[in-house]
Amino acid sequence: MKKCVRVLCNGGIFLIFLTLIQCGGGGGGGGSSSESSTTLNQGTQDSGQQNQNNVVFTGPDTDLPVIVQGIQLEKTQINAGEAIQFTLKIKDEGSGFSTFIAEKDDDNFSRDGIKKGDQFLLTEMRVYIHTPGMCEYCADGIILKVDSIGTDGTMTLSGQYRTFAYDQSGSYEINGIYFRDRAGNKLSLSASGNNFTKIIVHVDSVSPDTDLPVIVQGIQLEKTQINAGEAIQFTLKIKDEGSGFSTFIAEKDDDNFSRDGIKKGDQFLLTEMRVYIHTPGMCEYCADGIILKVDSIGTDGTMTLSGQYRTFAYDQSGSYEINGIYFRDRAGNKLSLSASGNNFTKIIVHVNN
Repeated sequence: MKKCVRVLCNGGIFLIFLTLIQCGGGGGGGGSSSESSTTLNQGTQDSGQQNQNNVVFTGPDTDLPVIVQGIQLEKTQINAGEAIQFTLKIKDEGSGFSTFIAEKDDDNFSRDGIKKGDQFLLTEMRVYIHTPGMCEYCADGIILKVDSIGTDGTMTLSGQYRTFAYDQSGSYEINGIYFRDRAGNKLSLSASGNNFTKIIVHVDSVSPDTDLPVIVQGIQLEKTQINAGEAIQFTLKIKDEGSGFSTFIAEKDDDNFSRDGIKKGDQFLLTEMRVYIHTPGMCEYCADGIILKVDSIGTDGTMTLSGQYRTFAYDQSGSYEINGIYFRDRAGNKLSLSASGNNFTKIIVHVNN
């Protein structure tokens, strides 16, 4: 799984958000979100056929999607632990929208609350929300559930952003929307682009978590020298006093060419949280992220983690440098240490080929 950044441009202003994409067998395929466990409802875009919204059209489709009814909030003020909920209506006269059916419920720590059997829009099409503590141009994307489709093709959609007791108080701003029909026509509206008016929900929190994760025990290498074909293996211990960390259970073994060696049934951290390694031949500032397996959790919440970077017989000889770590708790507090930032000392393993 890779951490990706998608930039939505509108008049030169952009929203930035993070998403996880399942790539090959990397990471064990164990993510619990509905994004990685969905089934496509196939439709057709042939000229003169019905689109998925049951509306007959003739191609080509060059028309933008249309907002029939803007975002309607259920409440404008909530307590931390409740959900920001809203509805809206959208229509596309031509090719329509791609939708999916959730194969299982969202995990316990998801914000979206998608349930097994729910129909929802392609996860790239979202309403965006900016929360306290985020960078100025950052936003979370909210997956949109399809509640109904009218005879004229109008879709009634609903979304929610579930807050948790440890979330910060403040103004949570719905600041943009993005829709794309099957023909690729894009409707992108944002407050930063001055074509969308922010919708604000006030959230009150009694006990917000603003504390960074803590390294209890640094990286301990099993060996400092190995042969190509063996694995660089290490352990470390980490703790978070507040909201803790999101974890997943691997649903299958890693594929044969993965470096991480995750097995079916392994519990591992959200794949954005990793130890980073620089290998011979990489660009100066490049690094591979190593998925971290949860070996145990102590009564005080301390997690013992392990990781491995499997080398192959064809890998280069040289110094393999563990050069950084990144952890983020559920409240969004981030611990980022790197050798390039001078707050992490490189840990070197020599690989002989």
